Amino acid sequence: MKNAPLRVAIAEDNHSYREGLVFMLQLSDDFECVGNYSSGADLLRDLPHIQPQVILMDIEMPHMDGITCTQKIKALPAFQHVHIVILSILEENDKVLEAIVAGASGYLLKGEKPENILIALQQVYNGGSFMSANIARKVLSLIRLSHQIPAEKIELNERETQVLNGLVEGLSYKMIGDKYAMAIDTVRGYIKRIYEKLQVHSRSEAVAKALKNKLV
Repeated sequence: MKNAPLRVAIAEDNHSYREGLVFMLQLSDDFECVGNYSSGADLLRDLPHIQPQVILMDIEMPHMDGITCTQKIKALPAFQHVHIVILSILEENDKVLEAIVAGASGYLLKGEKPENILIALQQVYNGGSFMSANIARKVLSLIRLSHQIPAEKIELNERETQVLNGLVEGLSYKMIGDKYAMAIDTVRGYIKRIYEKLQVHSRSEAVAKALKNKLV
């Protein structure tokens, strides 16, 4: 007996690219597109009605970006089982790390072959992970970086530790401010001091060093 098609939702603000993804799914008997949206906010609103099993998620979208949307979905007990595959043009270390920390099971670059996108959807649904080759190399590089940094004594005050914890959780500056009752400029000031104390220049380096030195 043939399995029911995998229920897939799409969040992508580029209309023509989104329509292409819908068409790709329609060509396969193994997948069903249960909804396509131009923003994470619209997807989140309809989530209880469409009940997707896997989501293809862009990062840069109006109203709510894909990483924030991923965090919100994973925070909902009824939808923690939903698998999310990021599909983006962005391949900076910070974005990759934020997406993974937020709960994404896969990260594909736009331009990936359609057959690889379909393989990724099936693979993450089955409990695996799938990444474009460039992204996989970046993840390996970040893992190596976290193990190459020697342990050292770094002293952070309570507020700096809170902000650093927010960075590790993949929160945006605004979300960190909301969580710890700080103005966004105050958050930026703490992050600048954290970077100076950790002797790093980016979010991904700060997170790697924080994990290596067990600062959070």
